[in-house]
Amino acid sequence: MWGCATRNTRGNELANLVDDGGFILLNDGSPTHSSYSYNTSEALDVSIISPDLQPLCKWSVLNNIGSDHRPILLEINRKQKSHVNRARFWNFSKANWDVYRLYSESLFTGEKKHDKLVGKWLAFKNTIIKSAKKAIPRGLVKRYVPFFEHNSLTHRPLLEKRNTLE
Repeated sequence: MWGCATRNTRGNELANLVDDGGFILLNDGSPTHSSYSYNTSEALDVSIISPDLQPLCKWSVLNNIGSDHRPILLEINRKQKSHVNRARFWNFSKANWDVYRLYSESLFTGEKKHDKLVGKWLAFKNTIIKSAKKAIPRGLVKRYVPFFEHNSLTHRPLLEKRNTLE
């Protein structure tokens, strides 16, 4: 199935697992193992993927690095979506404090009693966060303007003077 010269029970089990699971073997029959004792080369090492990854994969055996097993390079050509994590804030000026108070009180009274301090702390923290999510709107920081900018026109001459004095 993957180019090995011999069959054995473990290889048959692996082949059945691949077949039954609907997986795909990437091996192309290239030798991945060399026996220096018997002067043979075989395809012993196996790369198994799911069918949806097959069009994105490139499989190759690399040059020997001193082991009896040659390294396998499995490249997956998939564009990774980068997620920009913009800062979120709680907009306390728009909070509905009555809703916060009523909701948190209902959660505190309905909360089961915990024996251990950790359980009490987690219940308290979760109640506060749930209440905040219910009553305090969230926003995204669109333009971050730091309080101090190293390159601002006001500070630049002072920084240059500091650097010359050093």
